[in-house]
Amino acid sequence: MKKSRITKILMLCTMLIIGVTMVGCSPLNDAMVKLGLRNNDFNYMKTNKVDEIIIESSRDTGFRFKVTDPKAIQEIYKELSSGNPESERSSLDPDYIFKIHSGDQVKTYNYVVGVSESGKGNFYNDTNAYKVPKNLDQTIINNLSFIRRPRDFNSIYYGTIMKVLEMNKDQLGNGKYKVGINILGDIDCVKYVFSVDLQGFQKDVQKIIPGAEIMKKDNSQNFNVIVNVQNKGYDSSTFRTLITIDNKTDNVYSKYYVVGHYDFKKWDITVGKNGQKPENW
Repeated sequence: MKKSRITKILMLCTMLIIGVTMVGCSPLNDAMVKLGLRNNDFNYMKTNKVDEIIIESSRDTGFRFKVTDPKAIQEIYKELSSGNPESERSSLDPDYIFKIHSGDQVKTYNYVVGVSESGKGNFYNDTNAYKVPKNLDQTIINNLSFIRRPRDFNSIYYGTIMKVLEMNKDQLGNGKYKVGINILGDIDCVKYVFSVDLQGFQKDVQKIIPGAEIMKKDNSQNFNVIVNVQNKGYDSSTFRTLITIDNKTDNVYSKYYVVGHYDFKKWDITVGKNGQKPENW
């Protein structure tokens, strides 16, 4: 724990001891706000009626859900109010967009799930940034009980891509190519992808293919080899993905049919030979 945070906690304890002896004041919240350990910027959610909170995926524009239950809205308010105000916001792409509707007024914020960057806000708009606790992630998950997220998603999703990249690392990793990995069109799965996980995945990819990057919406021109990922269906025990490699430099286009089977608490991943669909596809 950093010294500055220890100092803040010690100061908070001192102020609380003094505050509880004073009549007619609320020392806890005021002291924490003064020390930058929480904020009052979301008090409008408590004093004004919030009709609904719409949460949208930044990667899948068709994926959105509404929070209208007053108890759920108050839980979100508590998490946001406990966020530390920060001078900088996260450098990662947002995972969700929050739209808080209160009458005719709509306040919009960006949210990066599970960010661990020190001193940077993961919930922000154009003027303010807050580092909110990971409990907000759980609040979202509780409201996503209707979605069918693949079991052990990170393992199977990134594992299938890594399997194909490993098969081509000698060629693609020789420094001749600029490799981009495109998951933006993978509609069935992109809603489950978070920026923090993508950051870790890109680091793993660059260990076998130096310089490879996860593509963004507007930078396809930066790459002469594009790896496209397209899920072809999944259930609790099977995951199918078509991965193509479009080598524009050598004018070579390759297909890889990848299937994962969940068995004994792990995914077993296989790739069809010679561009053919495997029998269990």
